[in-house]
Amino acid sequence: MKPIIVVLMSLTTILLSCNAGKKEKKVNPQAMALYEQATDFEAQSKPDSALLFYDRAIEADPAYHLPYFGKANLLVRENEFHKALEVIETAVEKEPTFAEGWQSAGIIADLIGDTLKAKVYYKENIRLFNKNIRETNDPDVIQGNRYGKIVSLTMLAQDKELEKETRLLKEENQDISNLDVIEKMSREELLQNIITVINQ
Repeated sequence: MKPIIVVLMSLTTILLSCNAGKKEKKVNPQAMALYEQATDFEAQSKPDSALLFYDRAIEADPAYHLPYFGKANLLVRENEFHKALEVIETAVEKEPTFAEGWQSAGIIADLIGDTLKAKVYYKENIRLFNKNIRETNDPDVIQGNRYGKIVSLTMLAQDKELEKETRLLKEENQDISNLDVIEKMSREELLQNIITVINQ
């Protein structure tokens, strides 16, 4: 597997774990358990069961944003991009501070060719990553959000800001892996790698 594919596949996990310390809304425990079951089914390559349990988690607590996020990612892997975009838009509607959701919405919008909508989503995503960085001293949270920001800046082709953010990330983390791979990619190359991951 190419390093960039590993980076893209693990980016969401990194960002979610880095932001785990944020104050979360009270979530129905049944919805959380159903969500966990859905992710387990997904890890076992059982997409139909995973989808069913994501839907059950949503039904148990419609305000809980993570099942929408999981469902959208699953739909992307099934090449159901329009459905995935509707679902991820619901996720960010339920939790507007969910930076990772905005980034996913941008990527999905790009996959269906709606670059104008994608740009709006990436810009909101970057604003939220900046906010997350400002509001913490935790180096892991800062690293995760800077890394995510680099992906969105690449997708927006904002080269000067991308160069600045990459420099900051390198200064803060001497041994960060795979950064050299992603920083050499153009927007088109990054999107093509995402498509490659989906089609594997």
